[in-house]
Amino acid sequence: MTHTTDLDASKIRSGQFDERYVLSSRVRTGRSIRGLSLPPACTRAERREVERVVVDALNGLKGDLAGQYYSLTTMTEKEQQQLIDDHFLFDKPVSPLLTCAGMARDWPDARGIWHNHDKTFLIWINEEDHTRVISMEKGGNMKRVFERFCQGLAEVERLIKERGWEFMWNKRLGYILTCPSNLGTGLRAGVHVTLPHLSKDPRFNQILANLRLQKRGTGGVDSATTGTTFDISNLDRLGRSEVQLVQSVIDGVNYLIECEKRLERGQNITIPTPIVHFK
Repeated sequence: MTHTTDLDASKIRSGQFDERYVLSSRVRTGRSIRGLSLPPACTRAERREVERVVVDALNGLKGDLAGQYYSLTTMTEKEQQQLIDDHFLFDKPVSPLLTCAGMARDWPDARGIWHNHDKTFLIWINEEDHTRVISMEKGGNMKRVFERFCQGLAEVERLIKERGWEFMWNKRLGYILTCPSNLGTGLRAGVHVTLPHLSKDPRFNQILANLRLQKRGTGGVDSATTGTTFDISNLDRLGRSEVQLVQSVIDGVNYLIECEKRLERGQNITIPTPIVHFK
């Protein structure tokens, strides 16, 4: 069995959310450089080589993807504050799951953030993975976010290959990343969505489970859900293509918004039939 991959954004349907509910949209994945150890096992020299290879490739991006790299070891206080204000800067790992795996060794050596001038396409270097590729913007245009994601990822891969390197990919497991939960596509498509009525409904969690969606707090991974605004994203990474996963988020979030609208009007909602992941 060969793991499926599909980065043809033209296949996406109904990718514009109602922006009265969806505040922002994002698609991310990770990519590892074949021939260099993953972050839990890499040497300091390998980590610096990842940074060198990736930054050299990113400097070749043109047009709307062109941007700048900010090293955590050399950035100015002004640059650091701007990245914090933009919610781009990642912190030193503190979770025991990451620190016990050696993820924080030599911090912040050879770590950094690259983003385009529009601040809609980002690459994290040597955080949890060799690279994290992120497309994001305010509002509910998930189709445009995914189009930029596919275009940018293709360009980064082309530039990496031009320099004699390639991404880790396995015929059965798909893309190889640090955390086993990201095997396959490594893709997480998510939105920040406000659901004041649905979030108080006892059926909310079951609806999410049946749609194969997960909720987090808006502070990112491991953050608690507080208030009525949630980070909603796909539950699966493995066994489905990128297009299928993004479409499942679009369809699922649109269902959640429709439930919210029905509850606003005092109407009933139904729990959808569970989506079958593996047949």
